[in-house]
Amino acid sequence: MESKPKQARIFVIGSGGAVGQKVCAEVARQCSSTSLVLGDHRIERAREQMQDYQAAAIREIDRGDPISIGDAIDPSLSAVIVCVAQEYPMIQKACLEKGVPCIDVTIEREFIKRVLELNGDAIKAGVPLLTMAGMWPGLSGLMAIRAASLLDRVESIDLALCQSTQSSVGPSGLADMMGTFSRKVEFREGHQRRQVPGFSVKRQFDYPEPLGRQSHRLVDFEEGLTIANQLRVQQVNLWTGFDSSSFDKLISMLRKMGILRLFVDKSIGMKLAKVVNALKELGRSGKEPIAMIALAHGEADGRSVVKCISLQAPSDYGATAMSAVAFARLAVSKGSTTAGAGHPQRFFQLDEVLRVVDSPELNLSETETSL
Repeated sequence: MESKPKQARIFVIGSGGAVGQKVCAEVARQCSSTSLVLGDHRIERAREQMQDYQAAAIREIDRGDPISIGDAIDPSLSAVIVCVAQEYPMIQKACLEKGVPCIDVTIEREFIKRVLELNGDAIKAGVPLLTMAGMWPGLSGLMAIRAASLLDRVESIDLALCQSTQSSVGPSGLADMMGTFSRKVEFREGHQRRQVPGFSVKRQFDYPEPLGRQSHRLVDFEEGLTIANQLRVQQVNLWTGFDSSSFDKLISMLRKMGILRLFVDKSIGMKLAKVVNALKELGRSGKEPIAMIALAHGEADGRSVVKCISLQAPSDYGATAMSAVAFARLAVSKGSTTAGAGHPQRFFQLDEVLRVVDSPELNLSETETSL
């Protein structure tokens, strides 16, 4: 087991949100509550949350106020984990100025591009700025890279996520996801490429039990491009769906009716998401398991094979928190060798991340199928 840092100070911005709460609990588990710094614009909420982490510290921060951000972030911090949405990377720029590694779990495409534009400045400053640093995207990309490394020649990658309809993902997270589903996606099949509506093309995937065989839809996430660029493989497709075929059919119906694209509008999207989220949560059991699969098609030892890496986790946000905290700890321990702005797959390997997480709740398996 990797030793735990004794004096790490990890600042969780958005500590009171759904993702932030999970990240705070994970900082306390992986490190200790003395390593946790709660960051919230509602200081009373942070004080109430602090009752669960008596040794934690609190800092008031308003993500939309550059002065507040500059006051809250200083070199005494080991790392910052961003669990709130931003339009522009003001937090990342403050981290650059103060020399503090920054880990962001966003899936928002335009924001990701703005963070990546800081790559040159981050390299010069010797500071890691990780984006897409959760479970999906994030850990999922490392799974794809790992599966590809088991082949002598890679022809294609398929990355799949089976989500839980019982998940505690709130309206905000659901609205972001639905907005992503509404985007057109490039379906890469052999040497052919064609634009198709998001969440329309279907494919089946075989997960470990109890999920078994699930039907998923093709979707467009920025992570697909980062995988394709790193592996120099053109055929990379990302797929997702829920563990309920009826909920998948509901999303498909919303797409056909033209409602799915309305989620892109923040105001309308949140209203719609509250309705869809209520439907999703009907009959919640309290358990919200998820699973991911990375399939690498190609050649190994002269044979045509498919290498499969599968991962099971207790929940979406739980696995996101585990991943984000592990990325933060690795960024701190590796120092300037992880300098730059990018996806975690640029800096880390799957095995070392799972060693740092050190949780029996993440179950990884590897299989091979001959073609």
